Amino acid sequence: MAYVREYATALNLNPETTIYKFTQENGLNDIAQIHPHRSIKNFPFSSIALLLRNLLIAVLVLIFAIYLIWQIKGIVTPPKLTIYTPLEGSLSSRPIAIVQGITEKECHININGQDIMADEQGNFTTLINLSTGVNTITISATKKHGKTTTEIRHVIVQSGGGN
Repeated sequence: MAYVREYATALNLNPETTIYKFTQENGLNDIAQIHPHRSIKNFPFSSIALLLRNLLIAVLVLIFAIYLIWQIKGIVTPPKLTIYTPLEGSLSSRPIAIVQGITEKECHININGQDIMADEQGNFTTLINLSTGVNTITISATKKHGKTTTEIRHVIVQSGGGN
C-alpha cells in the first residue's frame, strides 16, 4: 500500500482516506496480509534426490582419487625384474652365458653396460661373453621416470672349457 500512499501524497490528497477507498473498491478488506509468508513445502523425494546426487559425486571423486593414487604408485615404484637364467652362483664350462628374463613393458634394460631390447611383453634374451673364474653380471631395468631395479648374478666359468 506504500505506492497508494505515495501517489496520494503526490496529488495532495489525504493518504489514509485514499488507502481506505482503494481497499474498499478493490475488495481488499478481508485480506490480513497482502504477501503472507508461507514456508516452502519439502517434497518427499527432494531429499532422496539430493542424497543420490551427493552420493554419486562422492563415488566419482573416490574413483578419481583411487585412479590417481594407482598412477602415482606406478610412477614411483621401481619396475619388476625377474631373471630366469643364469642362476646365482651357477657353474659353467662354456665362456658364454644366456641371460633371460622379464620386466615391465617400456623399461630400458641394461646388462653389464650394454643396452638390451625387450619384446612387447617385456621378455628379453641375450648372450654374454664370460671369462674364466668368477663373472659378475649386472642386470638393470629402468622405467621412463628413472626408477631402477638391479639384479646381480655371479657365474663361475671353470677352466678347460670353451668347446
